[in-house]
Amino acid sequence: MAVTERCLLVTLGDGYFGVPLRQLVSVEPMPRVVPVPRVPSWLLGVTYRQGRVLSVIDLAAILHVDGALDRDNKGARLLIAADGDLSAALAVPAATEVFSVEPEHIAPIAPMPDRLVNRFLTGHVTYGEQSFSLLDLGRLMRAPEFLLAG
Repeated sequence: MAVTERCLLVTLGDGYFGVPLRQLVSVEPMPRVVPVPRVPSWLLGVTYRQGRVLSVIDLAAILHVDGALDRDNKGARLLIAADGDLSAALAVPAATEVFSVEPEHIAPIAPMPDRLVNRFLTGHVTYGEQSFSLLDLGRLMRAPEFLLAG
């Protein structure tokens, strides 16, 4: 029997992406982020959460998707993601709703030309009036360029 996937719909630039809830520990309002000098532009800085200092990564910027986060974005959310021994704090402009999708409604992706994000997409979904791709945060957290941030 196929298992229903519950996902969080997030905005990145002009588009939407689905993030499986099973990859998230929490979704929080954007905390105070302390900038760190001489780091890539996608590393917004660090924050302190649950007894740990976390690097805060602009998800749109690291994926090379238009619409990188503005530090003053009031609706921004921090996605705390985990995959095995890895965890990450990913900043997104907005997280709008949770939805369920049956596996048979996940279509193969149509890769975007020359886009880094293609490596982290697992499928394409139409939900109501919206159409978007599903992101695999575990695959992203294990990518070489991401591990350099940890």
